Amino acid sequence: MKWFKKTKGTIGVITLHRVLNFGSALQAYALVRSLESCFPGKICLIDYNPSSTQSKQRDNVFRRIITFLRMLLNGKIYNKLIVERKFRVFLQSIPLSQTLSWSELHRSNPHFEVYITGSDQVWNPKYMGNDFSYLLDFAPGNAMRFAFSSSFGSRMALQKEFFSEYQRLLSKYTRVSVREYSGLEIFRQLTNRSDCKVVLDPTFLLTRNEWDRCIPLNYKTSSMYPSHFILCYFVSYAFSPYLVAEEIIEEISKRYGGYPVLCIGGVGFLGNRVKFIPNAGPFDFLDLFIRADYVITNSFHGTAFAINFKKDFITIIKPQADDDDRVRNLLIMLELKCRGIRDVNDLKNIPLTCDYNHTVNETIDGLREETRRELAEICRQIQTVQ
Repeated sequence: MKWFKKTKGTIGVITLHRVLNFGSALQAYALVRSLESCFPGKICLIDYNPSSTQSKQRDNVFRRIITFLRMLLNGKIYNKLIVERKFRVFLQSIPLSQTLSWSELHRSNPHFEVYITGSDQVWNPKYMGNDFSYLLDFAPGNAMRFAFSSSFGSRMALQKEFFSEYQRLLSKYTRVSVREYSGLEIFRQLTNRSDCKVVLDPTFLLTRNEWDRCIPLNYKTSSMYPSHFILCYFVSYAFSPYLVAEEIIEEISKRYGGYPVLCIGGVGFLGNRVKFIPNAGPFDFLDLFIRADYVITNSFHGTAFAINFKKDFITIIKPQADDDDRVRNLLIMLELKCRGIRDVNDLKNIPLTCDYNHTVNETIDGLREETRRELAEICRQIQTVQ
């Protein structure tokens, strides 16, 4: 891989792109690609890899060996290696800096003139802990700082131990937009600023056709899978959907023409009718979402792509509301709250298909344009100082 060469006026972007998560990688791609349309050859994604820090090396070696052996016995190592390779190939389509650990990032400061914190849960202390890199604690004091569609991942106020550092670092930003209304409130409480905006996830910056054009021809799967299918995409780090997912899949498949069911992501048993695709990468994810007739998911980005691609879909949400309101916030913003269900009984109260009526389409298109205007304003402010 050729590393990005810094030149005068280059802009450094930092976001969550290194985890093996489709949404994280794709939102990073969408933001960088959109910025490149304003600043060709000037955008660099800072390849920060927190997992390569010393804290990873100090992890319980015995636990890591046991995990490896379990995966080896279950035949999962081979598929994991394929997935990792596919993510590496995908990331090669983004201009990256050299890979940096925490110590390398803070010791050899990249020294860009402008820094942009991207989207996803970059400001969620549940995952970040005392790592304030995504708040740009490593950036020079005189650098311009922006945040675009960043997320705290929670509607709860920050713990006291993080309050002062978040307050100090957020106050340095020139302009901030967040992904959830709860993030707007947290930002206002921390900074006493009223200039923050709520925008959509960066994946909405690109339309279905634009995403389709991103997929290399060798990743087009039209000959590999059925011409019609229901696609499931589940993640379990927020909550496990498997207690209710099998019944929901069975009911939707029965009511939706008996289409075969494909599943990417997740490890739970979902019945004999579900065919797992154990080694999908980001390009596979895009192609399958574009071609699917129906989507069943519990993921934020699974929901986002289903809506962006105007798919019939259902999102399984937590039985009880808690501090993680990311999916609910998205459904409410886009006038699609009814598409969130808790169990199979909720299917009785809503249409099977998704009604992308005039109001819903206007809302989606309007928020997409607001999101693009916010990014354009960031670009305009950067251009005034370059």
